[in-house]
Amino acid sequence: MNAHNAALLNEYPTLWTRHDVDAVIALFTDDCCYEDAVLGWIHRGKVELREFAAAVFTMHPDFRLRYLSSFATDQRGAAEWIIDASFEGEFEGIAVARQPVSFRGATLFEFRDGRICRNTDFWDYADWMRQLGILTLRSPHKAGDVAARLHTVNDSGGTTVTREFAESFAQHWVAAWNAHDLEKILSHYAQDFEMSSPYIVEIAQQASGKLQGKSAVGAYWRAALEKMPSLHFELINVLVGVDSVTINYQGVRGAAAEVFFFDSAGLVVRACAHYA
Repeated sequence: MNAHNAALLNEYPTLWTRHDVDAVIALFTDDCCYEDAVLGWIHRGKVELREFAAAVFTMHPDFRLRYLSSFATDQRGAAEWIIDASFEGEFEGIAVARQPVSFRGATLFEFRDGRICRNTDFWDYADWMRQLGILTLRSPHKAGDVAARLHTVNDSGGTTVTREFAESFAQHWVAAWNAHDLEKILSHYAQDFEMSSPYIVEIAQQASGKLQGKSAVGAYWRAALEKMPSLHFELINVLVGVDSVTINYQGVRGAAAEVFFFDSAGLVVRACAHYA
């Protein structure tokens, strides 16, 4: 870990969020290279970087950048981030009027003489286009696309879970939590689902450790996200049962596992959290 470069990365999202172009430019070397690996855009030198930053703030007038994690060594660094903004303007020939967007990404940095000499961004282009209304995607674990992945095995709505569905569900579920996006988190669950967790006793003051329904569980999760602003999950493994999925992950308090049971639409009707 390089303390100077780590401090530089800590300052980086604040300057972007303040829309302070001069301060952002000052963090880079004169011969810097800023690359958007998704769109294939490359900006060389401070003049081109300044033009790029100005364009970003024009298209996203309320642009905000926040880090989920970052690290820096003597020569290299990386950061995982979320951008929250409203987009207005034209993209791919389509006019967009101040549409809110929130998407994840990551940046690889190279340092020289205490400044950034190379910045390479990677981000979720498909999710961004979907939020702009330019691209329509069906979530692979939602009703309408679930038939090929879940097979009803009894009249009560029980289902047989496939590996494809389980892997897709786990990735979307972890991504929603890491984005701290409560609406996306709750979109995986049926309206009246039941949630059980030891933390419900601690945070929601519910002695049974159980809550039911999106309203009650949503309030509990909102409080949990506020209580743990650095919350981040690392997916370890996905286990498939007959009618359930177990996600093993590393959370802010250590190892954890959650078991999910689904209805015929592929939504969670019951979830049970376990912690080390």
